[in-house]
Amino acid sequence: MGLTLSESRSCRLSTFCALYVAQGIPWGFMLISLPAYLASEFQLDDTEIGNLKAIILIPWSFKLIWAPIMDNFTIRSMGKRRPWIIGAEILMAASLLTLMGLGDLSEKMRLLLLIYFMHNCFSSLQDVCTDALAVDILPPEEQGLTNGLMWGSKLVGKGLGAGGLSWVLSNYNLEACVAIQIVLLLGIMCFPLFVLERPGDRRFPWSNPVPSNAVQEDESFWKEVTLSDSESEDSSVQVFKAQDIPESEDPQSVDWSQFFNDYVRAFRLRTTAACLFFSVIMWVGYGVFETTTTTLYTQQLGWSDVEYSSVAGTFSVPLVILGTLVGYLIVDRLNSRKLILYIGFGGLGLTSLVFAMSSGMWQSGKFAGSYLVLTEGFQCIASIGFLAMSMRITWTAAAATVFTTFMTMSNVSHVFGNWFAGRFREWILSGELEAASVMTSYQYTILFVGVVSLIPMLLVPLMNPLEVDLAKQEDAL
Repeated sequence: MGLTLSESRSCRLSTFCALYVAQGIPWGFMLISLPAYLASEFQLDDTEIGNLKAIILIPWSFKLIWAPIMDNFTIRSMGKRRPWIIGAEILMAASLLTLMGLGDLSEKMRLLLLIYFMHNCFSSLQDVCTDALAVDILPPEEQGLTNGLMWGSKLVGKGLGAGGLSWVLSNYNLEACVAIQIVLLLGIMCFPLFVLERPGDRRFPWSNPVPSNAVQEDESFWKEVTLSDSESEDSSVQVFKAQDIPESEDPQSVDWSQFFNDYVRAFRLRTTAACLFFSVIMWVGYGVFETTTTTLYTQQLGWSDVEYSSVAGTFSVPLVILGTLVGYLIVDRLNSRKLILYIGFGGLGLTSLVFAMSSGMWQSGKFAGSYLVLTEGFQCIASIGFLAMSMRITWTAAAATVFTTFMTMSNVSHVFGNWFAGRFREWILSGELEAASVMTSYQYTILFVGVVSLIPMLLVPLMNPLEVDLAKQEDAL
């Protein structure tokens, strides 16, 4: 007997959370610990830190490339998404292994960036596969809780990777950080290795099909269908979400024209179009925040890189967990994805506005630390809301690619925010080069963060999941 995601709710929750932790730990190290260390030790400015973060994040824009390939090509006997997840995990570990023995970071910055660029290519592939699997597997009544736990797990991993690995980097070296990440990554890979998608799948292509191990949990949402595996001597019962099954799993028979038409048709609704524009602008402010606070705290407010990484990462974990619970309650109990978006992005914007207008209190460690922690908490709530809304309104046979489009564009907005931060502050400083204007430039930049974080809220009223439900019903007729 084997464990399968379609039959076990606990397997679904634990597997999705573990896979998101695997993304979060290196994410926290690369986006918080490493930039803070470099800003503190080598006095990199906003533009250099922004470029560093943007280069690390650019591969997450490749998710739109991975999705259609993953949607149409797989080792069918092992499941539709699972082979890709296992392959991505192996490549993530292999790319980190190349960092061993790198030596002095100041002399190997380009090589370091290249390696992390490659690592994030594989990490983004794993993210696409995990999200697509969630779209396939999760029934609607579990989406709120699981979305919250998934994103919460990633941010908890981010916090641990930021605070914990910052201490390791400061007290030991880069190799120790890499070794810890590889061990954790290989441990987490045990989940997709031993937990299958559906009854009838094989652990490996040469293994026997795994029989059903449990009674189906939601007969109204799931149905049993019998499919013959061309590579197998037997027919096996497999459980699928009916709307996401292509008529053929043979890559050579994929109708790419129809696939493209389904993809384009998905965005013809006002709801999906509004969500697409929402994703394009949603993280611009947060990207500017990430870059600006790195240099503000380590170079102007006197914080060490370990202090900054610990507060921005580890100390924010309790609030991230609270944000996860809030997201679950609002989505699952109140069934209001719009409300959680208002709370998340409203909190992000107002927190930055208050901090910007209180520059006289920035030297207070508690006040400055509260800004970092609150921002991470509201970012968690906003992320859960966006993930839940995107998953809820994803439709057509190109569902995984549509969902990935939302995620990809949100990453593009994040990259743009990182890149834009230094340019924006340089523009403010132009013509005012005296030292007294430096703090003023930070103040105006954080004001910008507050304003631009509130703008996505204007698009929330245009998103109506019922419009997508009606379109699905018309398709079914």
